[in-house]
Amino acid sequence: MESEFDCRLCGKSEKKITHRHLPCEKSKHARDIKLALNIEIENDPPFLSNFICESCRLKLVRWRKDVNKNKKAKINIEVVEIESGDILSQSQSNSTWQGIESLANELGWVSNIQDGSRCFIKLQEDRVLLSICVDSDLNCRIIVLEKVVKFENILENSTSINDASIVEKLMNKISCMKVCPGNDDFSDICRYRFPSTLAKFRNTEDILIASEEHLAHRTTIRTVACGMLCDSQQERCSNCQVFRPNLFMQRSRMKNNSSETKLTHRLDYMTTGQLKERVLNSRDEIRSLKRKMDSLKEQLSEYCDKLGVKLDIEISESFVSIMKENSDIALSKFKENSPQYILWKQQLEAATKSNLKQ
Repeated sequence: MESEFDCRLCGKSEKKITHRHLPCEKSKHARDIKLALNIEIENDPPFLSNFICESCRLKLVRWRKDVNKNKKAKINIEVVEIESGDILSQSQSNSTWQGIESLANELGWVSNIQDGSRCFIKLQEDRVLLSICVDSDLNCRIIVLEKVVKFENILENSTSINDASIVEKLMNKISCMKVCPGNDDFSDICRYRFPSTLAKFRNTEDILIASEEHLAHRTTIRTVACGMLCDSQQERCSNCQVFRPNLFMQRSRMKNNSSETKLTHRLDYMTTGQLKERVLNSRDEIRSLKRKMDSLKEQLSEYCDKLGVKLDIEISESFVSIMKENSDIALSKFKENSPQYILWKQQLEAATKSNLKQ
């Protein structure tokens, strides 16, 4: 008897081998499935079918031909919804810990039991991506990239674990989700604002709202309120998505500040929105300059303490006399407005003042 399979897209049952064709693997049309239906099959749980039916395959082929011809392409595929109830029926677990461990192995999790506590770990490139830890008192901790995630954020109708079946639901639900990537396409802003450290983003009240953190091979900007997990069909969690316009605005300001030529406009000709934007740009620029000045002051203070030499009054007066007599010669050796030129003039001005507080 010929075996059957369920189509990953429409859910229709079809025979694996017929006289006309072999079953089509969904991976062959992964790109078109993502573009046409916004489904990333790479994130599919293991129990979902690896094949699509002949009808869906032909519809994808026709859709691709229309796209290549720059036609308005439509695709008539009713994608079957995957719900937690469907996942439970597929898992065929008996709601016991033994069944949950078997389910964990099927879903690619690593099980670890120690001192009555059970821990289920999901690895990615030898790194712990996420874990579910349940102790002997059924206290549960969900950790994603070393950050604790609230239990109720994943299972809305549950606030705690009453029995092993809740862990089964939790594991199935997480298997249909993905780790929020944050906003990993704004490294230019991070390096512009914080060249040598991880970036921090604060609001007008100086409260931290987002920060830069390391991922496997890159960095990302994650909000403080990031849910860490999101639906596999979403690009990122809602909190990180809401923060994106802020990052785009900061990138725009960065480009405006870094441009060599700046246009000047009369303030009375500006709209309210333009005036607000100008104030924000000025405030950011002032903060940046203040940070640089404070850093230079600290470096100069440390340098003077370590390498500075204290002079008595007579030697000090001799130095001042030498500086006055040779200032023109010294300044002629440096390019005007160069750092050396400015430093010499400032030192001469400071040395000739009778009161250093002037």
